[in-house]
Amino acid sequence: MIEINLLPEEFKINKSGGKFSFSKDQIVYIALLVIGLLLIVHIYLAFLGIAKNIQLSILTKKWHSLEPQRKELEKFNSGFALSSQSSAVVQQLIQKRISWAPKLNKLSFNLPKGVWFNEIALSPKDLIIYGSVISLEKEEMNLVNKFIENLKNDPGFINDFSGIEVSNLLRKSVGGYDIFDFTITAGLKEK
Repeated sequence: MIEINLLPEEFKINKSGGKFSFSKDQIVYIALLVIGLLLIVHIYLAFLGIAKNIQLSILTKKWHSLEPQRKELEKFNSGFALSSQSSAVVQQLIQKRISWAPKLNKLSFNLPKGVWFNEIALSPKDLIIYGSVISLEKEEMNLVNKFIENLKNDPGFINDFSGIEVSNLLRKSVGGYDIFDFTITAGLKEK
């Protein structure tokens, strides 16, 4: 079928199956448009880079102006770290501390009749008790053993000690009565 179309080429309908076709003038306009958009984006990015550089220089100046305060803060933080370490050491010492007033009360409370202390000494590892005992019924050793058993069974006393033992039993006679001198050693627990 022959078709006659007297319309100029730019007004004719393209029947090429949906494919786009551009004229040379349209391609030039599109190319100019793309170049113009790229130029605008390039100029925008250049201005954005300049603005960010200005912002960076302002922030750098601000950072340098805050240098004395930063050094003061670092000095404070290092002092605070040292004081917190000291605080931790003090807390450890407090935890290792033994309250001696209740211990001495327990010694006095558990003391049987006829037993007395001559001296109480404390070394870094031991509590040492020098004492004497007298008994009209000749039960001096039973009284000392009873005293030690009372201390071992008293949780308020024994919880800070690893063990209690008697040593240096010495017998002497005073005014016709037998008196036994003894030494009790209680080892302190390591904390």
